[in-house]
Amino acid sequence: MRVVVAVALDDEWAPWRRRHRFTWITDAIAETTVGTTVVRVCAVGVGAVQLAGLSDLLTERDVVLACGLSGSLRSDCARGTIVVSRQVRSPGIPSAIASDPRLVAAALDCGARAVDTLLSVPGIIRTAADKRARAADADVVDMESFAVLRDATERGLRVVAIRAIGDAVDDDVPIDFSRALRRNGSIDYLALAGHVATRPVAWPAILRFTRRQRSAIRSLTTFLDRFVATLDESF
Repeated sequence: MRVVVAVALDDEWAPWRRRHRFTWITDAIAETTVGTTVVRVCAVGVGAVQLAGLSDLLTERDVVLACGLSGSLRSDCARGTIVVSRQVRSPGIPSAIASDPRLVAAALDCGARAVDTLLSVPGIIRTAADKRARAADADVVDMESFAVLRDATERGLRVVAIRAIGDAVDDDVPIDFSRALRRNGSIDYLALAGHVATRPVAWPAILRFTRRQRSAIRSLTTFLDRFVATLDESF
């Protein structure tokens, strides 16, 4: 068995990369061994626009994890919570992608919180009002999990969506990341810094947002070590 972890951005797994000795296979794919389990991490870009890179590396022995940051649509999913979703949906597509029940159970044993539905949307939901408007559709929201899990399930692979809550339902996102997105789904940090520089009144909120996102990523890093070790023992 090999564990393949799909994230949107390199930043979402940077602490995990520093914790283990990863070898870069391509510019977007790195590999290491955690315990006795081979782990590959692939950055698919915001919105999974670089999904082909993930598709090219999958084999029939892989378990696929859609990981990274997520926004909460419920008041009881606080910042920093690690959630495992039983299913993932996308607006306008009637069928859901189900996470593998054994993988969900393993995540719960490692301390994740179960949610019923993760909604993958085409754009960043920035305001608390817009999040609350989506609450009837899902528990948490991201932009990549549906595409990642659908591609893997079409190949007959076991899949699961595991996310860290970076912003709560009442949190506005103070940065318009869409202004700094490259075509490959990565972030142009120079452009982002230029955008932030024009909004000094928002700097305190931006700093708080950044700290919370980094804290959530650290929580996800610790969780992934526990989770992969569980798979190493029982799968």
